[in-house]
Amino acid sequence: MIRKIFDHWMARQLQQMLEDVCEHCDHLTIWHRSNINKLLYVHWETDEGFKRRCITNRVNKTSARS
Repeated sequence: MIRKIFDHWMARQLQQMLEDVCEHCDHLTIWHRSNINKLLYVHWETDEGFKRRCITNRVNKTSARS
């Protein structure tokens, strides 16, 4: 049970860090190497499936808060 809680918490932390990088909040994730950030930016800006999911997720987040 503790392991499951820990895994969920760590997955959420990693997800938040990657969202920060995606939104170009680099000061929050200075532990990333710059070449990793560049590769992530290229992937996020060229992958159409990712763009669609990202936009859908943002819409769902804002509608859930309303």
